Amino acid sequence: MKLDNLGMIRLVMFYLISCVYYLNLPDTPFYTTIVILAVLGFTATHFTLNSSFGEKRLPYILAVDFAIIFTLGMLDVDSTLYLILFGVEAVTLLLFENRKQVLLPYAAAFLIIFSTINVFAFQAAGQFYLFDNLISGAFVVFCAIVGRLIYRLTEAQETVSTQYKELKEAHEQLKQYSEQVEELTAIEERNRISREIHDTVGHKMTALLMQLQVAKELQAADPAKSTSALRVSEGLAREALHETRMSVRALQDDAGDPRSFVTKVREMLQEYEDQTGLASTLNVEGDGSNIPPSVQWSLTRLVQESLTNAVKHGGAKTCEVDLAITNEHVAMHITDDGKGAGDVQPGFGIKNMRERVQEHGGTLTFETNPNQGFTIQAEFPLKRMTWRVGGVRD
Repeated sequence: MKLDNLGMIRLVMFYLISCVYYLNLPDTPFYTTIVILAVLGFTATHFTLNSSFGEKRLPYILAVDFAIIFTLGMLDVDSTLYLILFGVEAVTLLLFENRKQVLLPYAAAFLIIFSTINVFAFQAAGQFYLFDNLISGAFVVFCAIVGRLIYRLTEAQETVSTQYKELKEAHEQLKQYSEQVEELTAIEERNRISREIHDTVGHKMTALLMQLQVAKELQAADPAKSTSALRVSEGLAREALHETRMSVRALQDDAGDPRSFVTKVREMLQEYEDQTGLASTLNVEGDGSNIPPSVQWSLTRLVQESLTNAVKHGGAKTCEVDLAITNEHVAMHITDDGKGAGDVQPGFGIKNMRERVQEHGGTLTFETNPNQGFTIQAEFPLKRMTWRVGGVRD
């Protein structure tokens, strides 16, 4: 830390006090030479202190200043001007130094010099200048306090500057992380859409093409079977269209729909009832806003797939969806009154559901028996962030 403008004031004070000594001391070559050497010494220590290595040489620089001040004080023991010089030195010392092992020796040196000059003054004049020493001594104490305050202010400014730089760097890192997360999210979204098309619409379209080929081949040989294949093809086309619409709806909801997650699920259940007649009940425990968007998407597709299977494979008339949300996990329980099955053969839908749940570290189980409906139980763990001084812990 350099003195800059404060250092120039310091040097001017040294020059002014030196001039006063020059005017008060006898006009002899000896005294004149001492004062000139003192000015040169103050100038040299000033520029040395203000150099790049000045702070490291502070004890030696101030030792030279102390010696010069002591010399001037001994030249005119009846004056307390030297104490003003010590006040300037006190500002310099406390502006740079905070260690007691450095400050205490200088305080001891000041007391020794002060005592020595006053002893010589008493011997020369036969009296002790109490009032003058009190005033000049108070000035030294005042300068020491000012130096300490400037040191604290400078230290606080450096701390704020450092923290600002760290905060700026952290902001830049956070911005980079945000961009990376956004990019990874976009990639994940594209992969998810691709999988949706492949596992739902792609499967239906493949079956549709096979049925159309069968209808074409049987058109002349067996018109009845050809007509039946066309009916199946029509059903597959409707299912594919339905799946496409539901996928687009889910993507739109996930892309920034302001409605709450629970509202979206409720509207989806209402839409299924309007289209298929499936009566549904939704029970929610907890706050749906605690569910991360990526988990919301998986839960939405889970409900869609469950409702489709309940109507298509189970012939269900009613369905109940239970959703329980806490800070640690979210659990979904879906039960229908369909015909059930003795043995579950995982198809595209079930495999798709299991993959979605496993992507979030969750679990998916199925329960079914003939004529006892079908039950799906899914549970997702949620990350809970705890903010502490110095960082973030999962």
